Amino acid sequence: MVYPNPLNPNRYIVVNSGHTFHETEFKASNANLFPKLGDIAVLKFAAGRDGFSQEPVFAEIFNQRWQLP
Repeated sequence: MVYPNPLNPNRYIVVNSGHTFHETEFKASNANLFPKLGDIAVLKFAAGRDGFSQEPVFAEIFNQRWQLP
């Protein structure tokens, strides 16, 4: 889901329920196909010469009550 950022109209909020591994892990082995960032993560993307880079700003796992610790 992509939604305009209510705090900055020049940015968007993206909610992704997909996997967190990349093409290299997908091509390597099924043993590498596991979540890398937990249950919730905020990523910072930056454009570069060879595509986009990403940096986790926040990543966490929910507790048994689906709350952040």
